[in-house]
Amino acid sequence: MSVEYGSNITPLFGDREPPEPPARVRPRIKKRRLLAIFLPLSILAIISTLFGMMMAVASDLPDLENRKEYQDARNSVLVDSQGQTLGVLTKTRAACSCATRTSRPT
Repeated sequence: MSVEYGSNITPLFGDREPPEPPARVRPRIKKRRLLAIFLPLSILAIISTLFGMMMAVASDLPDLENRKEYQDARNSVLVDSQGQTLGVLTKTRAACSCATRTSRPT
């Protein structure tokens, strides 16, 4: 571009100054909308947590179908090779009412 022909750029605002940008408006957070979103999500999270805890505990419980097995269960009797009673094993694993023998088997 040469000076002889002048500039071919047209100013946008003519002789006026460009307008100042508008002041930044902070976006409004609508509290009801926020509550409408987070309240159901919170309730769902609590229900899911409780359900997960119940499922974890339920896997440790015995099956309801095995109740007949437990009702018909009897104590086991331990006998030696001569048929003498050595002891009785009760339903609990740790309990054993065993008779003590005075003589050692040979």
